[in-house]
Amino acid sequence: MKKHLSPRGFTLIELLLVLGLLAGLLLISTSGYRQLRQRADLQVAGSSLLAAARQARAHAMASGDSVGLEALDARAWQQGWLLFRDLDGNGRFDSGSDTLLQLQPPLPAGLQLQAPGDANGNANTLAAGYLLFNPRGFPRTRSGSLANGQLELRHGSQLQRLIFDQTGRMRLCEAVNPGCT
Repeated sequence: MKKHLSPRGFTLIELLLVLGLLAGLLLISTSGYRQLRQRADLQVAGSSLLAAARQARAHAMASGDSVGLEALDARAWQQGWLLFRDLDGNGRFDSGSDTLLQLQPPLPAGLQLQAPGDANGNANTLAAGYLLFNPRGFPRTRSGSLANGQLELRHGSQLQRLIFDQTGRMRLCEAVNPGCT
């Protein structure tokens, strides 16, 4: 009796097909992971900035002093920011006279924080690189008038807005939301 041996292993075509499928799955998962990572980075950055702004407002009302946030690099919030008690009242952090409360390091690469082109308000201080609260918890400009404004947080296709109004109310919302203005 003759034994029929069936071939063992894979043909070159089968091997190439499997490798092509694996490459396609890897490409899809990498793209999905990138979007997931961008969204997570954006959520963390937005939450950090909102928490710092709320902390500044609460500290201003508790201490009776003006308290502010200031971008480390002029208007580039993504480079980080300072939370400080403005003891000399000039609306800027001065290491000799003001008290540093918190230092936020730079945000992940690729994150952009800037004032949106359609931002309205009498004084969008976030666009100017600062946010100050008077002892009553109201946002104000460096000259003392009340302020309100917006800041866009963008990472890839992901977009959020930090919005504050003259009463000191602050919120973070998805820019695709129609109520996010």
